[in-house]
Amino acid sequence: MSIEQAPQAAPKPSKVKMNSRWRKGAVRYDSKRTVEHTRFVRQPDGSRRKESDSPTEVKYCERAHERAGDGWRKGARIRKV
Repeated sequence: MSIEQAPQAAPKPSKVKMNSRWRKGAVRYDSKRTVEHTRFVRQPDGSRRKESDSPTEVKYCERAHERAGDGWRKGARIRKV
């Protein structure tokens, strides 16, 4: 008499959350809501100036994911090859 294990049922996949990045058509950021963004900008003479703007939430999040100073030269976007 051999002992065999009964086949186990596969675990259920967890439910995908409403605004998860993996759900198609998810709206993660509101395109109408604005965010107050204040930062210090370095001047050519070495001093720093306080600069504020109110980008949309989408633009604010895009800008947060980019590295500061990478891909920009003299205010122009540098194309990465």
